[in-house]
Amino acid sequence: MCRILLVEDVPATRTLLAMLIEQVESDFEVATAANFEEAVNELKQAGAGGAQFDAVVLDRSIPKAGRQVLDTELPGIISANSPRALVIHCTAHYQDEPIQKHYQEFYGGTSGAIT
Repeated sequence: MCRILLVEDVPATRTLLAMLIEQVESDFEVATAANFEEAVNELKQAGAGGAQFDAVVLDRSIPKAGRQVLDTELPGIISANSPRALVIHCTAHYQDEPIQKHYQEFYGGTSGAIT
């Protein structure tokens, strides 16, 4: 079983992406969050319950989260609660150069970017 947290604020996009991911492989289990607070709750529950996430798909343009939160707070929360999770940043709005250039600093993993 591969557990994936999908963080996306647009309801239709969130629903469609979750359905597509689950259709790719029957062993994929997708949890969703519409905002930063929901994402943090999902991550903390996963960490406390021992069912950590294998991947986090993160919309880089979540309203009200702010770039500071996404670039400084969320990496630590992910690392503390799902340390092996692959983090995938995506957005349709802009290229996110700080993450592309400093991935290892933010997440401590190997860098990879598709723009």
